[in-house]
Amino acid sequence: SSRRVPKPSEGSSQIYFTLRYWWSVLCAKLRGFVAVAVAGVFVMMCCEWVLAQLLFMGEVADHVDKVILVLRSYPSSPWIQANACAGLANAAFGDDTRSREAVSSGAVPAVLEAMGNHTRHMKLQAYGCALLANLAHGSAERSAIIADAGGVERVVEVLRR
Repeated sequence: SSRRVPKPSEGSSQIYFTLRYWWSVLCAKLRGFVAVAVAGVFVMMCCEWVLAQLLFMGEVADHVDKVILVLRSYPSSPWIQANACAGLANAAFGDDTRSREAVSSGAVPAVLEAMGNHTRHMKLQAYGCALLANLAHGSAERSAIIADAGGVERVVEVLRR
């Protein structure tokens, strides 16, 4: 007997319920998968996609330290790296407290490493530059931290491409 999954509802949680709906549909389809290795790779790709979407669209403002942990935990996935940078850039935009929190939690070396690991992924480069700009905005101290870590050179490299 197949379990019926409710369709997403209208309201403030539309994105969450939409992702949850499609995730449950995917899991229902994967139950009959015979090749476990192929299913494992496919599920991993889907998990990365869901995580990337949650980082880009979700509320990351109150979870800056967790998003930085994601940046460090998925170094080989430029998709997740790009969306984590976008989420952090949005959280830091015009918010001095969150910018300070991000810098003290290690956002600068994490984003510079991500940008260095995936030089051909232009969305990651753009979101990384946006994050660095938002972190530096209005603070000579944070600007100096970014410059000392090599952020200026990284941004100039991106602009030359």
